[in-house]
Amino acid sequence: MVVFNAIGKRNNLALVEHARRNIFKPDTFDCIAFMFSKEDRIPDNNTFLISLQNELGCSISRTPGLMWGDFLQFISPTFVSNYDYVALVLDDVFIPNQGPHAVDVNKMIENMKQYDIQVMSPGLVGDTWNTLSNASLRGLDRCIAEVDFIETYMQLFTRDAWTCYFKMLHYTGSVGWWYDLTYKKTNVLT
Repeated sequence: MVVFNAIGKRNNLALVEHARRNIFKPDTFDCIAFMFSKEDRIPDNNTFLISLQNELGCSISRTPGLMWGDFLQFISPTFVSNYDYVALVLDDVFIPNQGPHAVDVNKMIENMKQYDIQVMSPGLVGDTWNTLSNASLRGLDRCIAEVDFIETYMQLFTRDAWTCYFKMLHYTGSVGWWYDLTYKKTNVLT
């Protein structure tokens, strides 16, 4: 299952549509997208929104007034119990499907299985903590590496890892910022 979280800007729908069409393809991943924008910002007749719903089979849940952290609470362990993997993708992330930094989610899943990885993210250009830049300086930008924490731009969770992450969520975390750092501090393994 892929979850596109907190769609708020019309321009970001092109990124979501690209990711759905090229990375999290309809024949492999079920899809839900949470949107907090009202119809005056993203109208129902938006070309990308229509494509996501009608052509690419993505369920769109429009709920103005809610925030990124609120939507995470809708992705309960029961909701994802039929999926081995849950991908969480923010609406403003471009995920390349071509070139030297192309993301192949099926290869990510293979690596997760092979190396017993519970949560994985591709390296991201422009991340808040410069993880990819720091890895590149050390010659690790094309490696699978353990990191202290993963920023929530695009993450792939096993079902069990999602259940663990979900247990950390709290209704007071509506904005959702800093869940990645909080998760690091809790060092929860089960």
